[in-house]
Formats: sequence, C-alpha cells, structure tokens
Amino acid sequence: MEAAKKRISDIVADLKQRVTIDVVIEQKHHRTIMGSGGSKVKRIQSDHNVDIKFPDRADDTNVRGKLADFASLHLEIYFRGEFMRCNQ
Repeated sequence: MEAAKKRISDIVADLKQRVTIDVVIEQKHHRTIMGSGGSKVKRIQSDHNVDIKFPDRADDTNVRGKLADFASLHLEIYFRGEFMRCNQ
C-alpha cells in the first residue's frame, strides 16, 4: 500500500512540474520544423523531453514539458536562429 501511495505522489509531483507554452509559429514554417516524416520534431522532443503539437490550420503551436527542460530547448532554438541568420 505504501508503494502505491509513493507512486501516486511521484506522478502528482511530476504533473505539477509540467507546463504548456503556446508558441506562435507561422503555418508555412511547420513543415520545415517537422522535417521529413516528423524526424526533426521527434529528435527535438526526445532531446529536450517535451511534446510539440502543431495545429492543423493555425499558427499557435503547443509545447508541453517540465519547466526545467525548456531551458535547453530555448538554447537550441536560439542558436539555430542565430546560425540561420548568419548563413543567409
């Protein structure tokens, strides 16, 4: 019984740490970010332990994960943006 209580407590603590951030990404960029067969977005989700959901016909993209994991995701996005600006 104590193991079950501990497991439930751990799940609740994990859920409390999760956040959802809405990011505006123009729909015309969704395909580029997703990659072929979703390969790019799957790698980003795996590397940063987040879930990214692109809407069918809107610009608001949902990113869900633990707040602590957003720091590494933010750094990757920032450096990719800087790299793309330097190579245009």
